[in-house]
Amino acid sequence: MSLRACRECGKEISTKAIACPQCGATQSVSRKIQVILAILSGIGISAILIGVLSRHQVVEPQKTPEQTVIDELLAHPDGELAWFVMSKRLIVRALVSPKSAEFAPPLEWSYERIDDRTKRIESWVDSQNALGVMLRDSFKAIITHHEDETWTVDYLKFDSWSKPIGKWRQTPAELAEVARDNELRERDERYWRANEQKKIDDRDRAAAAAKEVAERKAQAAAAADRQRREQDFNNRQQLSSEEEKRRKRQAAFERADYHSWIALGGRKKVSEARITNYDSEHGTITVTTRDGRQKRLKLSDLGNADREYADEFVRKLP
Repeated sequence: MSLRACRECGKEISTKAIACPQCGATQSVSRKIQVILAILSGIGISAILIGVLSRHQVVEPQKTPEQTVIDELLAHPDGELAWFVMSKRLIVRALVSPKSAEFAPPLEWSYERIDDRTKRIESWVDSQNALGVMLRDSFKAIITHHEDETWTVDYLKFDSWSKPIGKWRQTPAELAEVARDNELRERDERYWRANEQKKIDDRDRAAAAAKEVAERKAQAAAAADRQRREQDFNNRQQLSSEEEKRRKRQAAFERADYHSWIALGGRKKVSEARITNYDSEHGTITVTTRDGRQKRLKLSDLGNADREYADEFVRKLP
């Protein structure tokens, strides 16, 4: 070992000594030794700090895979997987044996949006019934995710149930389809009513036209009947007038006096006779003697005296 003298007391010390063991004075060291000492001191300080910090560090417990999946799902409340988890938690309460429930995998669940916070869900679950037998039952549910981060079941119906829980709601697409169906039905009803009204109007117009034709026929028949009655009345009046005239003439003929007639204006005399008929069309008169013999005489062939008597008699006839 090499030696050297101390800078203070002069006694011999090792060249590697940092301080004099006799007087305690520090000794100068080489640059290499200074670097080594700095590194060693830094490592020591780091080790001390690490030790101190490790005593106060909180180590979180390791999560199970299932809990990790649930935490990830709940971190996305608007995703379908969050609805998958929360729906199972709510629906399982309605089962006879919740602990035995085995729900369908996520891919066999269907989701339909009703509004921003409500969905209609359909799937199936295997669970034990009251007899402990595992049975599969399909269900339909309406789940709402409220603003206060609570979840509720608004509707739930298993196929094995006779009555559901809650009130069924339709999706916007179904409501739009119902609205379209109602619109089409109303349009068909309007068309049907318009068509029926048209038929009624056509029947009314036809009935009015038929009534008008019937009225015209009735008026024509009434006019014809009036004309016929008037004609009959006129005929009867005429007949009556003619009959009256005939009777009056007949009475005049019956009241006629006997007259002595000279045939053809000669000297030969005809027995006394009275006029019993007059034919204005042929210009003749018929005379009847007292013994009932009749003779037709033409007025133009009569003599003056006979003609004057005959004309006077004819003028007085009705």
